Amino acid sequence: MESIIITEHSKKRFIERTNPKKIDEESIKKFILRLFSYAEEIAFKKDFMVERLINNRFIKVKYYVKKNLVFVVKEEKQIKTIITIEPLLDKKLNKDYFLI
Repeated sequence: MESIIITEHSKKRFIERTNPKKIDEESIKKFILRLFSYAEEIAFKKDFMVERLINNRFIKVKYYVKKNLVFVVKEEKQIKTIITIEPLLDKKLNKDYFLI
């Protein structure tokens, strides 16, 4: 069974990008986990992936998308760590990113 860790940074970015009404820490965590459980793994265009890899200091991550949010996830053994949550912005499916 795999574990999922949500970093404090991810929680902060989620709040910034979704602007939920007053919500407690535990509810934020549950909401992120629920969204992530329905997220689909994606890959961005090759040139963008190379740029991301360099910017991430060559730390290999996976990307998942749900509701215009991108979950950036580092995987080690049976543990997934959501390291940040980004907006999808104006990226288009099958043009800028692809489902895996």
